[in-house]
Amino acid sequence: MSRSILTGTCARVCATCSLYTTAGATHLKGLPRVDDSGPPAAVRPYQVVEFDGHRLDVRLKVVVRDPLGFSHEFEMERVWLLVIIAVCTRAVIGYHICLAREYGCYDVIKTIENALTPHCSRTFTIPGLTYGPHDGFPSGRMPELGYVTWEGSGSTTRRPTSPTRR
Repeated sequence: MSRSILTGTCARVCATCSLYTTAGATHLKGLPRVDDSGPPAAVRPYQVVEFDGHRLDVRLKVVVRDPLGFSHEFEMERVWLLVIIAVCTRAVIGYHICLAREYGCYDVIKTIENALTPHCSRTFTIPGLTYGPHDGFPSGRMPELGYVTWEGSGSTTRRPTSPTRR
């Protein structure tokens, strides 16, 4: 199911027909407003980007082997996926995965750094898992988009309540 781009009190995407249904939503994000009361809409790629944080409340057990061959187990309860999205194209141009209860300024800086540097395709360890012919990040598909900056930015996520990482 795709992520809704509607803003308002309640917005849902109908998974079967891909139509937007609203209950109180008044504006589609990124499109021009009728009343000019809000921020200007993005009309070209990389003009405006958004920072978005997605909290994943999962319970993970990570086993790490040290250089001596001993295994150490760690349990995590929360993972953050931080992304920077180009508003006009809705393309993800950079991301960072934070393995802490809350993300901090370092994680935001790493997300910005990953959005500015050219994306390198990963080699997958799962047999048969590959990038499709049109898959990947914009800077990975078009090398001239590496190190491209943007004009404006916004945040669509609430900051953590605690200024320190736990």
